[in-house]
Amino acid sequence: MEEKKKEFEEPKKEEKKKNNTGVIIILCIIIVLLLGYIAYSQGVFDFAKGKKEEKTQTEEKMKEDEKEPEEVFTPLTEEEARSYYIISGESYYREFSVLDLLNGKFARKYPMKMSDLSNQDVLQFVYRYISPNKKNRENTKQEYDEWITKIFGKDFPYQHEDIQCFVGDGPFLLYDAENEKYVRANVNHPHGGSSGEDRNQTFFVEASKSDKHIIIKTKVLYSGVSGDTTGPIRYYFSKPGGYEWNSDVVYTRSNDCMRSEQCEKYEDVYPVVQEQLPITTFIYDIQSDGNYGLSEITVEE
Repeated sequence: MEEKKKEFEEPKKEEKKKNNTGVIIILCIIIVLLLGYIAYSQGVFDFAKGKKEEKTQTEEKMKEDEKEPEEVFTPLTEEEARSYYIISGESYYREFSVLDLLNGKFARKYPMKMSDLSNQDVLQFVYRYISPNKKNRENTKQEYDEWITKIFGKDFPYQHEDIQCFVGDGPFLLYDAENEKYVRANVNHPHGGSSGEDRNQTFFVEASKSDKHIIIKTKVLYSGVSGDTTGPIRYYFSKPGGYEWNSDVVYTRSNDCMRSEQCEKYEDVYPVVQEQLPITTFIYDIQSDGNYGLSEITVEE
């Protein structure tokens, strides 16, 4: 009888133990839920979220602080700006405008960076700039070096070599490395060495300067392509390489005016057509030693 009673009580104890375990689990779940509710009601999660957002904002601020300060530009007057691109002195001309010559030779390539220029582009351009200073057009290496530095900056990469004819008719200046100068090639150029450049005049719009850059904004009035058979100007254009049959004509002079010395000149035409001309911007980089060099030319349509 005792054995039977024992056998009956043991399953009961096991069942009670299982029930107790279940109750404990339920209580644990309830406690976790209560703790979660209390934390939520007390704003613990919001606090943690706020901390995370604060950390993110701090990191973003640090990144902003690491950025370079915004470039501050100071306006330049036309007279101040001219000092960067106008050179006066003894020559066939009273003064040189680097911008007019740049437009004449390179305007069809705009927009462009000076780093895109070939070695011949650079030498031919500087030849056009300094050759009027000497009737025999023979210049020293030092003169070329000085002008390249003055226009493109002292770190601009180039090398001295024979300068080729503008129309691809062989070299017209040979580089004498031993004597460090350029001499005329003993070759006849019956075409006269026409450069086929775009005749133009550059008009100042505005300019500004920062510690790093000089920005000169202009408008350019073109008047056809220069050549040996170039006659009087009749058409004025808003773009280089213009001809009377295209849509870039902004001004046409009369036939009577063509035979008169009183024809409208660039200065007369510009006020009439300036609103039709795009902005051409010349960007100079200022180097650490205070020197500067032309780095880029852009056109805003």
